[in-house]
Amino acid sequence: MSLVTDLGDVPLAEVSSSRAFNFKRVHSFDLYSKFAQAALVEAHHTYAALINSHDRRGLFVFRVEDYKPNSSVLLSYAVKDYQVLDVRGASKGFDWSAENLPTSVRFQW
Repeated sequence: MSLVTDLGDVPLAEVSSSRAFNFKRVHSFDLYSKFAQAALVEAHHTYAALINSHDRRGLFVFRVEDYKPNSSVLLSYAVKDYQVLDVRGASKGFDWSAENLPTSVRFQW
């Protein structure tokens, strides 16, 4: 599953990997980036996208410089991280929509 967040009208050059998750770097739950499966396209907005699949992982940021709905879009982008994975093992039966089978455990100190 890959996710995207709208960082607003911020300069692409100022979006580091850490700032993609909290651009203002202020610990406030309202200021942390809200990643979702989709985001509305707005001209002059900068976005961060997380790529996560079985054999690929990455983070890239892009800015919509110009947007004409149903016609064209002009983007500027920067790849912060991209990996092609050589998966040698994985949890059995992984499924994004699978429900949990609850297990209880007691911890004592």
